Amino acid sequence: MIIGYIGDWCAKFIDMSFESVINAEKIIFVWGTEDKDTLNKFEEWNRRYPNKFILIENKFDQNDKGMNGKARNVYLEYAKKNFTNEWMLVCDPDEVVEDLNKIKEFIQ
Repeated sequence: MIIGYIGDWCAKFIDMSFESVINAEKIIFVWGTEDKDTLNKFEEWNRRYPNKFILIENKFDQNDKGMNGKARNVYLEYAKKNFTNEWMLVCDPDEVVEDLNKIKEFIQ
């Protein structure tokens, strides 16, 4: 299972969310390029779990009302090209998954 995130300004709670999905095969994070604290948190996790995380930089335009959808399409397109036949769980950086294994079992 692949996990997809978009985020910026989420350094204070991203640890809880990443911890809850760390058993995923890959975690794709589309970073809005504004908040360096979020990037630093991502890099900490990437060092702790090499080859688990994928960072995609995608400037987030706060004035574009459709930007959330556009940002989500970035990781969906990436996953389509690189992880065919994989399920993807979409999370917000402030969400925590109680039991990722239960979700995996349900899918199978």
